[in-house]
Amino acid sequence: MVVRLWDERMLILPTTYFTERPFQNWSRHEARVVGKVQIHVDHTADLDDLRTEAQRLVESSPLWDRSRWVLQMVDATASSVVIEVQATAADGASAWDLRCDLREGLIGYIRDNHPQWLPRTRSEYKP
Repeated sequence: MVVRLWDERMLILPTTYFTERPFQNWSRHEARVVGKVQIHVDHTADLDDLRTEAQRLVESSPLWDRSRWVLQMVDATASSVVIEVQATAADGASAWDLRCDLREGLIGYIRDNHPQWLPRTRSEYKP
């Protein structure tokens, strides 16, 4: 089977690839796509503040299809929490660009306004 990628390249896959693995329809102009961005932040990060900034970034983007978006904490480790922003776009190419813009915008916001929210390594010294 020949699959046309979002950047106009062609990928040739055996048909068994689609019967053995789950896949997502990224039709170029027909199917809405959910773009997902994950960012690791420190446990002290204020999710409501990040949600407000994510909302500003998503709503100001012409790539967002105005359908839905969400920011959630999707994982926690000993050193960080993982936040995920999901936003819909009209097609795969728009979703890719929207994801890149959201990632860049959120990292820049954290770096410039709340550098203490960037993941860090902690150690405890006990004499």
